[in-house]
This record gives sequence, structure tokens and C-alpha cells, in this order.
Amino acid sequence: MTFKSTTKAALIAAFLTGSFAATHSAFAQGEDGTKAQRNLQIIAEMLPGRYDNANQSYFDRRLKKPEGQRHARSALQVARLDAPDISAAVFRATLSRGEAAAQSFVYALNVDEKDSEAVRMRVYAADAAADVGKDSYLKGCDLLWREEAGQFAGSVESSRKCKSKHAATAMLLSEDALWADFKDSDQGYFTLERARSFSCYVDVPGVGGGRDIPYKRYEIADIHDKGGKEWIALDDGSEVSITLTNVRWPMNNLKGIFTRHSFVMYVGKRENGEEREVSYAWTLPTAPRIGMNLKWMLVNCYMLSSEDVTPFFKDEPLP
Repeated sequence: MTFKSTTKAALIAAFLTGSFAATHSAFAQGEDGTKAQRNLQIIAEMLPGRYDNANQSYFDRRLKKPEGQRHARSALQVARLDAPDISAAVFRATLSRGEAAAQSFVYALNVDEKDSEAVRMRVYAADAAADVGKDSYLKGCDLLWREEAGQFAGSVESSRKCKSKHAATAMLLSEDALWADFKDSDQGYFTLERARSFSCYVDVPGVGGGRDIPYKRYEIADIHDKGGKEWIALDDGSEVSITLTNVRWPMNNLKGIFTRHSFVMYVGKRENGEEREVSYAWTLPTAPRIGMNLKWMLVNCYMLSSEDVTPFFKDEPLP
């Protein structure tokens, strides 16, 4: 079997044609489906994306948790795949945790045959070129998903029966994050927050105020807001870094004063092998763009380019 990218339209068409449970070709008034059929559609829509636990990893250290309880910096990317012979909802998940090599899995969602309220997610081991088949199926690692208050919860029926030490034995999925508890980890759930994608440009020097001064522009095509970091080599031999982090505070920055979440841009510089923080700026967590002008350098990061934005009269609409 060869995987191909599948579009949202194709996925919706598969649902509407009854690929999951319907046995007839036409819908009728009063025809009710099951809870699991509906939940499968929602999970299939929510699951794809890019996730990162940058906040958790950073604050584990700041909260002075013991070494054995700290979560390594981890990232997860989930993308749709086309594998209709196993399910109309199939995804490749690429997971990296700490310094370990990235692991690839394939998730296939189907309504559970025994429980009308459960969605069964079969798990396959698959590298970038592998096909899914009997040999790659991770027996005992299926997750059964059920709806909870405000989220979906998936867990294996028995962690002892799952032979893959890298597989997740439990997951929680919400609109904001995916929590995962792995068989080989004693730290508990990894909080993998859903990331937004940005593009940036860096101008050197940071021209402003309509001044006609020559500058050079450097581009960053893709950076995410959950600890995404990119380096740019400048003509003077130094390097600057841009980091975007949507900070979610697990404690207050000042005792007794509530600290609000913020979307933060950090600028760093590296010269002669030494790295230092230069400056940072912050705004609302929902902001679709952020920037700063340090005069010697200007940086602007955005979800939507000014070339593509729809003109507006008053307040800028959020994407």
C-alpha cells in the first residue's frame, strides 16, 4: 500500500458515503447514527496539527521539579494519509522526545465493533517510507477513545499487552493540546500544545519612520509559536535567532498577582560561539502577528502576509 496525502474534501466525502458504518447509499429522515460515528468525525478533524511541549519542559525546570520528573522537550506532528483499505481516517504521527531519534506511527480510526460509544485507534509502526500492514501493526497498543467533559480520552485496554515501549498508552485531545503518556516514561503526561504557524522577515538595519535607508531582508518561511526557533546568518559573520513562544503560566510571576498568558518573541545573537539573549516583546496569546524594531534590526512575524490581508476599516479581525 502506498500512502498519498488526502484532502479534507476527500475525507468528508468518505464520511458522507458511509465508509465507517452506513450500509446503504441514501440517507433517510430520522436516521440516527451512533455517538462513536460522530466522535470519530470530530477526532479526525481535531487530531492533525503540530504540537510541542516547550512550556512544560521549560517550567518543569523553573518549578524546580526533581530531574526524574522533568519532561524532555518533545514535538509531535500529525498529518492525514490516504489508506482507504484500513480506514477513511488515517494519520502519520512523527514523535520526537529529547535526544532520542524520532519515531513514526500510523494511526487508523474506526468505530469500535463492540462499543457504540468508542472510537478505536489502531497503531502501526512506520518510518517515512514504510507501508502499513500486518507486520507493522502494534498489537495491544490500540487506543479506545471516548468523549469526556470538554475533551476526548484514549487509552489502551492493557498497558502490559502493548509491546512497543515508545507507544502512548493514554492520550487526551482537546482543541488546545494533546496530552500523551508513554509506556517508557515515568513522568506522566507530556503536555503537547497545539502550535500556530508563522512566517517572518528580518531587516538589517531596522529602518522605520519612512526613512530611505538601504537594508537587507532575511526570510523565515515557517516557524511555530510553541517554542519554534530559527537562526539567521548575517553578513557580518554573526547569527541572530528568532523564537516564538505562546507562554502559558503554571504559576504566577509575582507572588499573589495573577500572571496572564502571553505570546512572546525572543531575539538572540550568537558571535564567536557565544549565544546571548538580546531582547523580547510580548502581546496577547491570540495575536496573529508580532514584531519589534531594535533599530539595528527589525523583525516581523505574521500568520497572514500583508500582501494577502483583506483591507478593513477599523479593528483588524483575528484569523
